[in-house]
Amino acid sequence: MKIALVQMPVSADKTKNLSVAAEAIAAAAGQGAELVMLPEMFCCPYDTGCFPLYGEPAGGPVWQALRRMAAENRVWLVGGSMPELEGGRVYNTSFVFSPAGEQIARHRKVHLFDIDVTGGQRFMESDTLSPGGGCTVFDTPFGRFGLCICFDIRFPALAREMTEAEARAILVPAAFNMTTGPLHWELLLRARAVDNQLFVAACAPARDTGAGYVSYGHSLVADPWGKVLADGGTEAGIFTVELDFGAVNAARRQIPVLPPQLREL
Repeated sequence: MKIALVQMPVSADKTKNLSVAAEAIAAAAGQGAELVMLPEMFCCPYDTGCFPLYGEPAGGPVWQALRRMAAENRVWLVGGSMPELEGGRVYNTSFVFSPAGEQIARHRKVHLFDIDVTGGQRFMESDTLSPGGGCTVFDTPFGRFGLCICFDIRFPALAREMTEAEARAILVPAAFNMTTGPLHWELLLRARAVDNQLFVAACAPARDTGAGYVSYGHSLVADPWGKVLADGGTEAGIFTVELDFGAVNAARRQIPVLPPQLREL
């Protein structure tokens, strides 16, 4: 199947962000993409103070817009993530829609991005966000996908849980920063691909050096051998990659580190 990563700029204008996403999804579909992924917090600035202000409940305007984009373009859509409001809490949530515009999955970021790096980045998502819980997978005619958000990919147990749930690929809307990105981004994505012998695809916002939080960019796809199939660099763009899921079974047969029941999906 063909997947497309939309490495888009993100501004303080929610309406503009939705318009940019809609144009990119249509363009990706025109390039033959069957699944399209947006970045983490694609509709608002990546700022703890913005999350409650830009937040909406499931079924709100952003949710409805994503639903329409999936249906109008007949694609499986991983809607990056957005601030989701429910029960007086704010979650960092990714919604997935089918080509019929039906919500088929929701993942709330399990591991909140709370870091304080000496001489580098300090960011505390827990100032305004609440954690989700559990492993998220969803089915398509192409196979089963795992879904997590950014900081979640640092936790091998969650990736293994998705693998044990028979995911053939892990999708990661994300927004690594300029402190951890150069050192850890590619390393972590390739490591999870090799650990679990599956594809890992991660989509980040384009880099904006004038933003309060600067995204590292480099949307990336790694195959089950850890080979980088696409690296989006730092500029805005749409990166389409064809995934051959036969490579998952082949890698697992040749280097049998996973249980026998996971070697032929």
